[in-house]
Amino acid sequence: DPELTIISQLDKDAYGKPLSTEVKNSIKRQRKLDEGIKTSSTAQENLNLAKMEMGKLKASLGLSEVVVKSTLSTYKKTIDRKLTRGYSKNGLLAACLYASCKKMDVPRRLEEISNMMNITKKEISRCYKLIMKEIDPWMTPTNPMRFLSRIARNLGSSEKSQRKAASMIEKVLKSGKNVGKDPIGIIAGALYLAGITTGDLKSQKEISEALGVSEGTIRKRCKEIMESINSQTRNTCLG
Repeated sequence: DPELTIISQLDKDAYGKPLSTEVKNSIKRQRKLDEGIKTSSTAQENLNLAKMEMGKLKASLGLSEVVVKSTLSTYKKTIDRKLTRGYSKNGLLAACLYASCKKMDVPRRLEEISNMMNITKKEISRCYKLIMKEIDPWMTPTNPMRFLSRIARNLGSSEKSQRKAASMIEKVLKSGKNVGKDPIGIIAGALYLAGITTGDLKSQKEISEALGVSEGTIRKRCKEIMESINSQTRNTCLG
């Protein structure tokens, strides 16, 4: 059994005498093979554990088979490219799942995955950045419009506020300021600003608690939304 084989790390025989060059070269080749078997075994074990975890998440998060396969494929790439060092394996799997959901436009928030897998959003975000840099840098960002109707309804926003927020989000998409941003944060900022203009005001605290984003994030997204609107207004006037 290769997993039970232990190759000595000493270049001496049982009597403590130095080994011949031929024997040392033979042992060196065996060490490399032994290390390769252990590495391969560990990689497969990690992948098997990931498959088990995704089997549970498929049911709890209502994931499609396509999303599950995409997640596992991305996770396997992190193992094959030896990107797991210094990163939590569960964090990487969570990030792979989040990336696959974004790629396939499946409405699953970072907070949902964080809560379900018991991993902090900070850790998932750290792993997600690694994946974007090393594996899938050209991933198309998720369109916030996919989430707007459901979130606005849950928040109790009026139809008028929802239409206003949709208009604001369209301007953000045109400006490209949505790239690299959580779509929920963009929606939070848009609904806050929309509420101000329509009289259907929701406080930042109220939106923060309902959507799971910080008030600081809401303020940042509001600023970016206003910049997008002002920029496109100026371009229209100049045009």
